[in-house]
Amino acid sequence: MLAITTFAKIRLRSFFLWMLLLGVAIVIPIFVLADYGIISEELLNILIETCLFFIFPLVWLRVKMTQHNIAFSSLLRQPATWNWRLIVTATAIGMIFSAAISVVQFYVASYIAPDFITDMLNEPTIDQTSVAATIFSLISVCVFAPIMEELIFRGFFLHRMTHKWGLKRAVIVSSLLFGLGHMDIIGAFVFGLIMCIIYLKTNSLLVAMAVHALNNMIASFMQLGEGNAVGPVELADLRSPMELGISIVVVILTLFWIVPFIGNNFRNHQQLPILAKLREEQEAENISTSVYSQVLMTNHFMAVELPDEAVHQLNLQEHDHVKLDIQDNKVIITKVE
Repeated sequence: MLAITTFAKIRLRSFFLWMLLLGVAIVIPIFVLADYGIISEELLNILIETCLFFIFPLVWLRVKMTQHNIAFSSLLRQPATWNWRLIVTATAIGMIFSAAISVVQFYVASYIAPDFITDMLNEPTIDQTSVAATIFSLISVCVFAPIMEELIFRGFFLHRMTHKWGLKRAVIVSSLLFGLGHMDIIGAFVFGLIMCIIYLKTNSLLVAMAVHALNNMIASFMQLGEGNAVGPVELADLRSPMELGISIVVVILTLFWIVPFIGNNFRNHQQLPILAKLREEQEAENISTSVYSQVLMTNHFMAVELPDEAVHQLNLQEHDHVKLDIQDNKVIITKVE
């Protein structure tokens, strides 16, 4: 039984292809303008980063969701309550774990690819070459990144992958992709897992965005506070046995919160939030003719396109089977265990 969900027809390859095409379409003209001195290099970087990593992904997602009758605003619904204790705790534990595990990662990497790891760590996250560059970097890291990454990774990737592979694998793979896009891969992967659970627990990406923004804000201002007081990273800085030992202990201690938080909440919230549709009334009128219009008969089974409400209510996964009964001109759908 293949259950059709709201993201059944919004594909990952379409997202990556359109981002590539739009990237080429915007980068070439901007570089031409920069070569002729029409725009500065600073403005060039701002335009490219804003378009490629914020505007294009969000516009694409909104257009695709609208085309497939999904309300984009349902990804940004208000949570029932703003659990600030959860927000602060998740931010603090996530940052502490990330900082500790990064020490372990960079210790190992310093022996595998020493030049690469030192060059990467000496590349600043916040551009402080000018006041304008610093302000834009802070906006990009603390505002653009939390909004875009939560909508794409937890909003789009998680829903789409759940349709294809089920929720558990979707949580893991979407978080892994999130981790691969960051310097601290393991820390970002675990942070992605926490964001997925917060989304499942609160039914709102706004809470995940708040945690993400708070995390990035604290990290950014810590980097600004350091300024030039700390010199460039050397290999000796990454190979301290004492720092390694302390970091391993901190990782273990933080896992006492992270593992139960992810495990317990995942068991209690094994269903993605139901996204609203743009044309509920029209679909309700046409449900008798459209919902069950795609039927595939075999020798033993029949595959039927089900409405999203039935899929979520019965908690159906991709290979689940259902039983259909007709009573008083109504179709009764029952999950077959």
